Amino acid sequence: SQATAVRDYGLVKHLGQGFEREKFELGPEVLTGSAKVLELLRVLSEQREVGRKTLVFSQFTQFLDIIGEALQLRGFAFARLDGSSKIEDRQCIVDTFQDEASGIDVFLVSLKAGGVGLNLTAADKVILMDLSFNPQDNRQAEDRAHRLGQTRPVQVIYMVTAETMEEKVVKANIDKMALDYKFGGQKSALKGAPSSGLSLAPEATVDDEEDEGEEGDDGADEVEDKKEAKAAEAEAIRDLERQLGL
Repeated sequence: SQATAVRDYGLVKHLGQGFEREKFELGPEVLTGSAKVLELLRVLSEQREVGRKTLVFSQFTQFLDIIGEALQLRGFAFARLDGSSKIEDRQCIVDTFQDEASGIDVFLVSLKAGGVGLNLTAADKVILMDLSFNPQDNRQAEDRAHRLGQTRPVQVIYMVTAETMEEKVVKANIDKMALDYKFGGQKSALKGAPSSGLSLAPEATVDDEEDEGEEGDDGADEVEDKKEAKAAEAEAIRDLERQLGL
């Protein structure tokens, strides 16, 4: 789709050129082709200095290819799991990453192939290089490190480029979680939600005030019920905004 193409190009300029990338080699220019790659390498370098492991998720295997090239150029030891990984090899890959003595610093994971069912508690930092339009996909990826056996606080980083298509993805995530919260009452669905600086609080309108003023004594109970419902909704949205960091 056009939206996916725009997001691909926003991830790194090489993905917008339209050529087949199943087999390719990239030089040092890959390090300057994407602000996300540069920021990722900075974070991973800090993690390596303190001996900590990191999960890196992306929806795009081509982007994982590019990240892998960048990691090799910087001397990072990493594992990778995506849709092409054989089923019989998956557990071996996971076990190798989980082994503290393996020397593996980074685990590159496809969001769809590795976002569910894996226990990756050896990592204490999760980086999502791009967000799914479905916020539950993102949360599932985060939860790979939030599993039984995790002994350290886990930090989650969403890589979002300002003034790009990705801001629309963030807004879509927030809108969907707000609906989930409003109609399902699932506060847990907001954990790790991306912050966008958007205000979710509804503003009172003139029509709302006039409708309340037109009610007679017979409608007093109904008006009171409406006020209580609006107050409850406003409080729920304020709670939502606090959890989103807005």
